[in-house]
Amino acid sequence: MPRVFLVLYAPTSPQRLVDVARLAFSIPVVDAFVVVKPSGMAAQVGIPEVSKLAYKMGKSFVILPQLQDVVETLPVKKVLFIVHDENAEDLTSIEIPCEDLAIVVQGSELSFSKNDLALGIPVKLSFLERAPPIPASDAVLALYEVSKKCFSPETGHH
Repeated sequence: MPRVFLVLYAPTSPQRLVDVARLAFSIPVVDAFVVVKPSGMAAQVGIPEVSKLAYKMGKSFVILPQLQDVVETLPVKKVLFIVHDENAEDLTSIEIPCEDLAIVVQGSELSFSKNDLALGIPVKLSFLERAPPIPASDAVLALYEVSKKCFSPETGHH
């Protein structure tokens, strides 16, 4: 069964960080919640709060300094970057790899660099095409699509 890692990139808001963590910890297909490059109040207040939450819930929580570490540290075969770019392919129209993968969502207004995107596959969520990056929304819709494809009864995975 594939493992799914939900990655929040560069969060600055502790509330956004905690909201996405609660989401990650409540969805059974998520093996670990990963935060990359937290800064400001998210790093000072949000990280300790999420760490406490992860411990209480018995969930895996990883903090990494840069996106490159996602592919070097985690046992992932594919990385999907959720982007808000009309030129990216839609997540619903690509062949979603049902193997260990990381789903990366933006945690702030900081966009992914070209070098970051080279680590994986940039995909958009056409349902949210006109919406600003809202990490919890991006995460739940991406996880839903991956779950439909990789964890439905038809695929034999649960």
